[in-house]
Amino acid sequence: MISDHHFSYSNPYPCAAHASQLTFFEIGYAGKTDHARDKIPAKIVRELTRLLKDKGPLDKDRVLLLFRLYHPKLKAIHKALLPAYAFKGSSAASYSRLCADLDKYFLWCLKKVTVATATVYIDKIQFFQLIRRLRAFARKLDETGSLKHEDLGSLNALRLDMLLPVNPVTEALAGMYESLIAEVIATRSAVQCGVCGRFLPYRSRKKYCSLAAEGRDCGKKARRKKH
Repeated sequence: MISDHHFSYSNPYPCAAHASQLTFFEIGYAGKTDHARDKIPAKIVRELTRLLKDKGPLDKDRVLLLFRLYHPKLKAIHKALLPAYAFKGSSAASYSRLCADLDKYFLWCLKKVTVATATVYIDKIQFFQLIRRLRAFARKLDETGSLKHEDLGSLNALRLDMLLPVNPVTEALAGMYESLIAEVIATRSAVQCGVCGRFLPYRSRKKYCSLAAEGRDCGKKARRKKH
């Protein structure tokens, strides 16, 4: 059972305690003996400040800009969930410690977006769990280059849990999910059924669930639609 104390919204980085103080923004690397800090480029700082001060409609791209940290143009945006891509430079801290720091940052972003727009876009525990599940797949792909057949059940469960009400925050999460799935497909870790959307073990030219392999004849449904 996950208790609520795991989801503190207190700012993990003191220099960004208030939106008005975002003229500079520092990320401290956990585990460094010299307490070194690295500043986010000024262009990103300006965008972060605009995001938190703008009272107009919030959009997916601005939420993703928050999540990407040092890499606002990162194409494989699911990699922003991984410390090696999210933070600039290296750190002696353990992977789990860096992930914990990154989780705090994402939760802090969610709080800031919620307060700035006076809108609750997603439950914070649900948000936290989706971030961690997306990261687990992103890490496997990053470290091994592909997913295994036994991972597909969990990937299909994630696919269903990503069916969320549409808003800027869930669209940003969906952007990370879609980026992840693009890598899953590109690495031939799986194919996605063109009818039901389930992920299936990779086979050349396989496009649909079959009655023999998956117990679902999606291919037949697809053929019927063509006629």
